Amino acid sequence: MTDERRKVVAFTDSYYQGGLAILVRKDNKTINQPEDLAGKKVSVQVGTKSVNFLKETFPTVQRVEVEKNQEMFDLLTIGRVDAVVTGRPAAAQFAKTQPAVRLLDKGLTVEHYGYALRKEDAALLDQMNKALQQLRANGTYNTLVARWFTASN
Repeated sequence: MTDERRKVVAFTDSYYQGGLAILVRKDNKTINQPEDLAGKKVSVQVGTKSVNFLKETFPTVQRVEVEKNQEMFDLLTIGRVDAVVTGRPAAAQFAKTQPAVRLLDKGLTVEHYGYALRKEDAALLDQMNKALQQLRANGTYNTLVARWFTASN
């Protein structure tokens, strides 16, 4: 959800606060916060905002740019890179399935995710926002976030 995109579409209320996150191997004791990335070898996916973010924010990072998320994760798992920078949902999902890695609590960026609708669909937008409010009120939202967006290890 960005101001630029809001010029073209209408967004529902945010359903998730994500952003760029950092994955490291559990046995890595040198990267515990974002600042620790400086000078490290970090894998990112080509064409994603991770690439430019690292170029601008951590110019001393040795970027290893790959075509697919799985390549990033594989390089981390086998120890060819010190960390992976990718979107929090993908990072959390991978951390759930791979006991050798951990997701750092502190992320690099904060982004709000929402459903995009045509601006003329105001009634549908209202219905979707009400549904999101109901899911939050009855506890279903927290259950879904814990299942799909939280690293369990």
